[in-house]
Amino acid sequence: MSETERSPKSQRARLRIGRVGSPHGLAGRVKVRLAYDGSESLADATRVWLVSDDGEEREFEVREVLGEGAKTLLGLEGVNDRDAAAKLTHSHIEIVRDDLAPLAPGEYYLADLVGVAVYGPEGRIGEVVEVVVNPSVDSVRIRLADGRIVEQPLGPPWVTKIEIEDGRMELASLDGFIV
Repeated sequence: MSETERSPKSQRARLRIGRVGSPHGLAGRVKVRLAYDGSESLADATRVWLVSDDGEEREFEVREVLGEGAKTLLGLEGVNDRDAAAKLTHSHIEIVRDDLAPLAPGEYYLADLVGVAVYGPEGRIGEVVEVVVNPSVDSVRIRLADGRIVEQPLGPPWVTKIEIEDGRMELASLDGFIV
């Protein structure tokens, strides 16, 4: 287990895939709330970083991953009892991007949308602050220039272009906002 400082480079080098839930059992396992249902990112992970809300980071070797989806349990080296597991509750779980299968050209992880500048027909309108995974259509929450938060479904006809490398999302209009 080691602690590292968080930098913009480390944020892009890792992908946030979920959050630690409550302890499970007496052997130090924790329940995992994956950010996106159906994510298989944790299944093959050999190490993870846990990041607290105050920014403290700790690297762990993965001892075991049991179950899947909403029933995922995670065992970490050095976390051997319920008390140690309880101290990890609410930490964000991140994995190194290079440990994942490569993406095809034009593909991106939904988590990569957070922080992207959003443009409407008249210019920049705000920034993506959160991705929402819904049963029918995924959406993003956008903080507008005036501070309001609106939700925008992803995909046509609302979103015309997403360029992750340029940090840019373009909307056809501002008509699709959910307030």
